[in-house]
Formats: sequence, structure tokens, C-alpha cells
Amino acid sequence: MPDFIIPDTFVGDAIQYLQKFPAPGNLVPLLEAAPQATLITSWFSLERMAGDVHIPLDRVRWLNDGDSFEVGGRRLALVRPPLYDAPTTRGLFDPASGTLTDYRYQGALLMERGPLPDFWRAMTDNDRGAWNALRARIAGDPAQNWTLWREAAPRMTIQDAAVERIDERSARIRVKAELYGMGGAAAAWTFTVHGSGDVIVEMSYAPGAEKRAMMPRFGSELVLARGYENWAWYGRGPAETHIDRQFERVGVYRSTVEKEWVEYSRPQENGNKTGVRWTALTSPQGVGLLAVGAPELSVSARKYTKEDMERAAYSFQMQAQGPVYVNLDWKQMGVGGIDSWSEQALPMPAYRIDSGQPMTFRYRLSPVSGAYERKTKEAF
Repeated sequence: MPDFIIPDTFVGDAIQYLQKFPAPGNLVPLLEAAPQATLITSWFSLERMAGDVHIPLDRVRWLNDGDSFEVGGRRLALVRPPLYDAPTTRGLFDPASGTLTDYRYQGALLMERGPLPDFWRAMTDNDRGAWNALRARIAGDPAQNWTLWREAAPRMTIQDAAVERIDERSARIRVKAELYGMGGAAAAWTFTVHGSGDVIVEMSYAPGAEKRAMMPRFGSELVLARGYENWAWYGRGPAETHIDRQFERVGVYRSTVEKEWVEYSRPQENGNKTGVRWTALTSPQGVGLLAVGAPELSVSARKYTKEDMERAAYSFQMQAQGPVYVNLDWKQMGVGGIDSWSEQALPMPAYRIDSGQPMTFRYRLSPVSGAYERKTKEAF
């Protein structure tokens, strides 16, 4: 396939067409459908496709790996993607959002949206009790108001997104963003994509010059497509655990996303698993995504967005979404609860996350089909 296609009107039309008709021969009708589109490729790639399809030379622009060009007011760098050992794996990178999109395996959509930094959790009963007690005193003080982390990632500003080739079978994507309202604090993340389909994810946080409140969560959220709801993990279980509620034994547990939802007085953060060495979310056919921590993760999965959970007073008021929202975190702050109506509802200091310290963690994502136990033991 070519390296780039620049559509004349709407990028989504071209992407959807290629998703439906991925064979090289379908480039011709695609170029016909987008009369101003230009095919960006190399002489080598065009020669390789010549036996399958005729591309008009006036619709082609030749560039080499590492060259750049202007399009739509933007300068794009040409980086040839890694050669996949298994052609059943494919993903796209969106520099505007800073993550992977449309990650497919065996022809089916696996990941709708790749990992992005996440610093917020849907408020627990204790979080709400403490906030109600402290709001009047701390709402205007960014150094104490931890609820400001709610918008830190959703409204962050992508400052840089770069792709580099490592070798024929691997590429690295680096993204950096300034967090919204966090006094200069920044997040950076890296995707190292391998020909096996594996993606090694590294998430980092750097504090800014201005002091900010404790961080509810330091982690990442990704969105799986509908149907990947069989949930297995090697960590603490079977009941939910938090860093100040780690009473469960370490073992391998199997359940479903729906069964791991825990009902409370109102929708809130729930079902979390700590000490997770690996976790897998799969379809009834055994196809899905495996995440392996380096060494451990805090993991949760649900069929509701955090916004849905915080808007609803009761679970029956929420409509389960098709996708599965998965958090792969370093940790989230404890649930606290000396009481549930005062400052004492907050977690004790040992179970808080200090936003004044740099942090980083990493994990590996792998598409799987059938038995994946051996994959959980591979070093990275």
C-alpha cells in the first residue's frame, strides 16, 4: 500500500474507503472519487504496485523516507510504517489527537482510540463528601482544588507529534502536550510499534512551575470496540481493589466487564484491579487485546464514560455504550473514608499522588487470538 493519500475534501471518506476496500487495486476508484487527491509514494512502491494497478503519473508525488511536504497549511513528514510480520494487524496515527485510531486485527476493529493520558476518576462517594465540605475554601485555589484535574487531559494542547523509523520492522511515535490549567505541567507519551503488532506504551508526567493539588489518577485510557468484554487479569482479585484497599489475593481471574461493575449509592469509580501483571479483554471468539505491565498496572474497564457516570444519579439512568473504556494506570489515589462527609473522607497522605513529582510508567499492548499465556511472559 502507499505511504500517504491526501484527499481533496474529507479525510474520513478516504479512510473509510480504504478500510472497506484495502486492496491496492482500489486506489483507482478512490482517486476517481477524490479528483484533487494526490498519491504520495516512492518510486520503489509505485513500481511494486505497477503489476496490480495503473496510477496516472500526474496524480503522483514522489518522496523518500524522511522528506516533508506542505498540505492544507500543515507540514507533514513522510515516515514509512513498519513492515508487519502479520498483515492482519493495522493501525492509524492521528497527530491531532496524539494517539492511534482504527487499530484492526484480523480484519476487525479492535481499538477505536488508542491510549491517552488520564488524570481523573469519576468521583467516589468519599470524593464528593470531601468536596462538598471543602469546596467553599479550596475551589479558587489550584494548589488544593483536585477537581481541576478533570479537564487537564481532555483540554490539553498537543505541542509536538513526531514519527520516526527505527528499522524495517519498527517505528516510534512521540507526543508531547501541555496540560490544561496545570501551571505548565506537561504529559509526554511514546508508542513503539513493532511488526508483530505489539505497541509498547510509555506515559510520562512532568510538573510545572506552579504548585497543583494532588492528582486523582496517573494513567491512560483507551477505547476498545464493541464486543471485547471477556475480562481476564493476573493481579489482585476477584473483588475490586485500590491502593488503600488491597485485601485480595494475587491470582489469575476471569470474568466479564459487566460482572465487574460494582453498584454503589450512585455511579462512580468502581471495579478497579491493582497489582495487575497482565490483563486481556477478548471477544467470545477469543480475539482481543492483551496488556502487560512493566511490572504492574492498576486496571479498570467499563461500558460508560466518566462523564456518563458523573452526570447520573443512578445506574439505571445511564445507557451502556457500545465501546469498552479501559484504564491502564500507574495508580489512582486511594478511596479514603475515615468518614464520608468531611476532609477526613479524602485518602490518607500515603495514598495520595503528589503532582509535584515527575512520574512515568510503561506497558505493552498486543493483539491476541486464542491462547496468549506465552505472550504474557515475553520481555520487552
